[in-house]
Amino acid sequence: MRLTMRLLLCALLAGATGCMRFQAGAVPSPDPGGSRTISQARVTTTESRYYLLRDVRVTADSVAGWSTTRDAGRQRIALHRSQVRRFERERLDVIRNGLVVAVAAYVLIVIRGLHALD
Repeated sequence: MRLTMRLLLCALLAGATGCMRFQAGAVPSPDPGGSRTISQARVTTTESRYYLLRDVRVTADSVAGWSTTRDAGRQRIALHRSQVRRFERERLDVIRNGLVVAVAAYVLIVIRGLHALD
């Protein structure tokens, strides 16, 4: 029983990690309060430069966030909305996440079956 609970906990933790992916879309409009904050986004500019930004703040005229690079460390990047060619938000990938849980459940069944043979 204890082995089953431990393995079940491992399966749930594997699913809780959450497989993420980026989904392209339009730059979101700001909330009525004047801005909107997004946890992480990938932004491609009209000059074909791309930034991976955290704590992204979208206002009526700009997109700003924090980029981490090996050279400069953490730096703030601000772009005018007209400079943004592609805006991709990070989202939970339900299919990949389901696959992780299914594989973890399968392993749980196999291990429990092997344990029952002993």
